[in-house]
Amino acid sequence: MNNEVKEYNLRQINLIEQKIASYKINQKSLRWLIDDLHALVKQIQEPQTDLIQKFISSWATLEVTYALAVDRPIFSFTDNEKVLINEAITELRNIISTYKTRLTAIEE
Repeated sequence: MNNEVKEYNLRQINLIEQKIASYKINQKSLRWLIDDLHALVKQIQEPQTDLIQKFISSWATLEVTYALAVDRPIFSFTDNEKVLINEAITELRNIISTYKTRLTAIEE
């Protein structure tokens, strides 16, 4: 991975971290977060497949949980769904942290 790709990927990772932080402080909706995370992860160049697969799995938990809530007559999350969302967000943060650590360790 050349330095240009590495720097680009780090910018994408930093944006993902910012998006999650904005959601956690209630500045943005879950739908917004889901859409933005999907768009940003697709932009990562030369991805590390194991981490991207884990990321997509956690992202999918958010997507499915949101879809279930939207399908109800009155949009709401059950207590169990709130737990799933929080666990997925925590997992996404851990994956991004690992990916960032790996990227910064890569030598040109």
